[in-house]
Amino acid sequence: MGFTACKKDKNVLTTEATVVYTGSIALDGCEWLIYVEGVGPYDNQTGPSRTYYNVVNLPERYKQNNLKVVISYKLLSSRYHCGMIANDPGIEQIEVKEINKK
Repeated sequence: MGFTACKKDKNVLTTEATVVYTGSIALDGCEWLIYVEGVGPYDNQTGPSRTYYNVVNLPERYKQNNLKVVISYKLLSSRYHCGMIANDPGIEQIEVKEINKK
C-alpha cells in the first residue's frame, strides 16, 4: 500500500495585492486589475516596481476599488489588451487560485 503525497503547485504565487478599477474599456480603461508592488527589479530612481495583472476569474464580491487582498495566483501565458496604445504589449494575465480580503 503506497501513499501519494500532495504536491504544492510551484507555479502558484501568493502575495498581498490591491484590486483596482481602471475604468470602462469603452473609455480606454482596463476594467478590474490586480496591483502588486515589489514584483520585478528594484529601481533606484522610482523604488520598488509596480505590476498590474488582468485577472481572468476575479469573483464579483472582490470587485471593489482599492480592496486589499491576499491572493494566490498562477501566471498565464496570455496577455490582456485594452486602451488605444499603439504597439501595446498587453497586461499579463493571472488565474486566481485563492483570494481573501486582507
